[in-house]
Amino acid sequence: MADRLIAEGRAFEKPLRHVDRAPVHPDFRLTDTAPPTVIEVLGLAGDPEYDRRVAEKRAHYQQAGIPLVEWTPSIQALEQLKLPPAARRQSKTTTAAT
Repeated sequence: MADRLIAEGRAFEKPLRHVDRAPVHPDFRLTDTAPPTVIEVLGLAGDPEYDRRVAEKRAHYQQAGIPLVEWTPSIQALEQLKLPPAARRQSKTTTAAT
């Protein structure tokens, strides 16, 4: 996922796990969308405990209004995953005071 995001020139973070007491720690966070979009890589899908935790994370993101993209590598090629488009950057214009 990181390689794809870099290749596409996306702005993102890879949050460090267990650094603070955040209720969730996403795999990636796209910072070029408004609001930022969380990406979860579901590498252990099918494990009951893992799936329970993923359900909790989904509920948290939905309640907080955080956009979520999920990718399950075992069932979907990375190239097939649709990511939200990057927000257009506002061009900065300056005007000189007269």
